Amino acid sequence: MTDSTQLLAHARSIIRTGRRGATPQINFRRAISAAYYALFHGLASEGADLMVGRASRRTARYLLVYRSYDHGAMLGACRQIPAPPSRLGLTQFGQEVGSIATAFINLQTQRHRADYDPTVSFKRSDVELSIGLASAALDALRRAPSTEREVFLTFLLLRGRE
Repeated sequence: MTDSTQLLAHARSIIRTGRRGATPQINFRRAISAAYYALFHGLASEGADLMVGRASRRTARYLLVYRSYDHGAMLGACRQIPAPPSRLGLTQFGQEVGSIATAFINLQTQRHRADYDPTVSFKRSDVELSIGLASAALDALRRAPSTEREVFLTFLLLRGRE
């Protein structure tokens, strides 16, 4: 399983080249991508832990749930969560879930720019912002009230009708 903490550490390490001069753009691009994937895999593992159980991480059932988290569907779900407080069914989301949804949208946009737009250039501050955003979103996921976190993680997987 992909560890979000390791992905964030990797993102930080590839912008510290240890050499003189400007950091190569490829390092900035890979770090932005790693920051996004840290959040994506953090959400997928928390969701699979919720639905299957952390103790079942090495089972086919766990893998099935984990691999069912879809980038596009998660983006659509996050776009349905307006600024807090927002309501989904009987659950009212607070600041934490709203910040996670916003971070996911922003980080996926940045990752697409980094991975697919050869005309864009990034600065170290852009990369540091992405890494900080992913880290803050993962912290917010841990702080979110359990009911909100559970509904949010389920919504990301089993997206309802718009």
